[in-house]
Amino acid sequence: MLMRYIALLICIFLHTGLIAQVQMGLEMGLNAGAPMPKKISKGSKGKLGINPVLGIGAHYKLNKRLSLQGTLYYDRKSADYTSPVQYDYIVVSGDSIDHFSGIVTGAFRNSYLTLPVHIRYTFNRRWSAGGGGYASYLLKGSNKGLVTNGKAGYNGIFTIDDQQFDESSNIHRLDLGLNTVVRYQLRQHISIQWLLAYGITSVTRSTINFKDKIHNSYTYLTIGYGF
Repeated sequence: MLMRYIALLICIFLHTGLIAQVQMGLEMGLNAGAPMPKKISKGSKGKLGINPVLGIGAHYKLNKRLSLQGTLYYDRKSADYTSPVQYDYIVVSGDSIDHFSGIVTGAFRNSYLTLPVHIRYTFNRRWSAGGGGYASYLLKGSNKGLVTNGKAGYNGIFTIDDQQFDESSNIHRLDLGLNTVVRYQLRQHISIQWLLAYGITSVTRSTINFKDKIHNSYTYLTIGYGF
């Protein structure tokens, strides 16, 4: 679906002759963040993922101050997490287990094509800022981990330790969100850009193991070269 929209935009630009007024560029840099639940349970902890980002972008001047900017990134969004679970349901190795308490340790390793589009306002020859939205299409998704120090049953009569779980099939293919951007023009063709993106749709489907909605929350720092 995302690729169809991209192809449609390219056709519109080519047909209307707007492509001649568009400045193209390349970007590379890093992103940092994690898929975050709305409510973080007590005792939970995690490690932010830091990943390389590559992109090709374009911006079209609407007038002297305003411009429309879009960049197609190939990016990874990863993070590690550890969370205690108390008297909940959990699925381990395909089996549903009730009255469980223990530790769930896992990791997200997701690769996307991400297209942020925003309106940017130019303050002076160096600084500009703006905001808009983004759409990400999942190329490859992984959410796997281990259940450790677990006990199950009404009286904790079953012990569960070092059991694997795999929630990769429950990652949504499409992720939508909002973003804000600040850009600094370092030289005529070179710019530095900071972008903050927050997902408004959940990364995962609601399952027994992951009931809460989880949203991608990432910041990007890139350097770009405009042609």
